[in-house]
Amino acid sequence: MNFIVTIGDANGISLEVFIKAVKENINSNTIQENNFTLIGNIDVIKQYISKINIECLLSDNKIIISDKSINIIDVGYGYNVNFGECSKEAGLLSIKAVEQAAKLTLSKEYDAMITLPVNKEAISKTYPDFKGHTNFIADICGEKNPIMILFNENLRVALATVHIPIYSVSRRITKKRLCSLSKSFNKVLIKDFGVVNPKIAMLGLNPHAGENGVIGKEEKQIINPAIEISKKKGIDIYGAFASDGFFAQKDYKNFDGVIAMYHDQGLIPLKLISNGNGVNFTANLPIVRTSPDHGTGFDLAGKNTASAQSTFNSIEAAVSIVNSRNNNNKII
Repeated sequence: MNFIVTIGDANGISLEVFIKAVKENINSNTIQENNFTLIGNIDVIKQYISKINIECLLSDNKIIISDKSINIIDVGYGYNVNFGECSKEAGLLSIKAVEQAAKLTLSKEYDAMITLPVNKEAISKTYPDFKGHTNFIADICGEKNPIMILFNENLRVALATVHIPIYSVSRRITKKRLCSLSKSFNKVLIKDFGVVNPKIAMLGLNPHAGENGVIGKEEKQIINPAIEISKKKGIDIYGAFASDGFFAQKDYKNFDGVIAMYHDQGLIPLKLISNGNGVNFTANLPIVRTSPDHGTGFDLAGKNTASAQSTFNSIEAAVSIVNSRNNNNKII
């Protein structure tokens, strides 16, 4: 299979973790049996390699990591790499790479795209409305309802709301939205993860899942009714669960997928449980896009100390999801 990898923010750890992911797993079937293209800027990549002590070679439009040759697509927008700096130039290069990679993947030139971490503040200096990879890539694909899923092994967390302020969460949660998400998530678990008869948990919004209306009304008025509607449509879904006890008591192990109401509710426990090895997957799109579950790591940039495990897991996940979709093409 052919995969395209975006450069991410080259003032951070993006290129470091990609090069390490390939180098440290060079003998794995994932690296040896698939082809990778890195999209970014050749001069920036040269600067990065010269500034950090990672053994690899850059020749013309290829980067050689151990015995693996990786093509480079140059999108222009070069700049001077400055580790740890939030810069407009780095943001512009990173988002242009994402934009072109998504279009190339959508046109089926690549089987999937793997995005290295970007910095939202840096990108916002050119694209003020940028809220993250999820919606940006979905807009290119013409999809209005992407699903942000972070997962590690069998713990898969889908978000009902993503990058919005906490005060806006309650207004965004509606029965229609939750029913639609439940239906889509159920389908994703089948076609992308190969789960037969998925069992889904939905978390509540308020502490103690509202205490039957004593601490907030959203569970009684919105979340529980949405669960009942989804059940009647054939989805095996349960809740609303109080999120603290749900994760603390490891109830998530009884389910194939979990729907969280907002970003931190689902992703803090996911990242703690996965110990930094999780994968970010944009589901409900016509293309496959995965990413490591961490950010640009400006505080680690240039030190050659960042772990590449999440990046390698993202590569493995892309392979697995593409294979699963091919095996379940009647569902897509």
